Amino acid sequence: MRRRSRSWSRAAACALALALAPRAGSEPQDPPAEPPVSSSPEAPPETFDQGFARETAAILGDLEALAEWCGSAKLYAERDQAYGAILAFDPDNGRAHRGLKHTQLRDG
Repeated sequence: MRRRSRSWSRAAACALALALAPRAGSEPQDPPAEPPVSSSPEAPPETFDQGFARETAAILGDLEALAEWCGSAKLYAERDQAYGAILAFDPDNGRAHRGLKHTQLRDG
């Protein structure tokens, strides 16, 4: 039986870096000197929690795509690491649990 190392492999680290990299077509921008002022009184500025939720959803989507691609390329260890990264962000993610072949025991 092969013992799994706790450290990340180079391929997994590269895969995670690619998933976290800025989106294609988006140019790096300098942060604005002052926060933009909303012209509409109904639309409050985005809070940290809203921005965090938006970016987390984007990262989860990228990691799911990466995991699916790794599976199709027969990179099973890297696929499992991508699913593990998904579970670090979202411990209740059913797709990641199914991808890792986790089973849920019934109580009673």
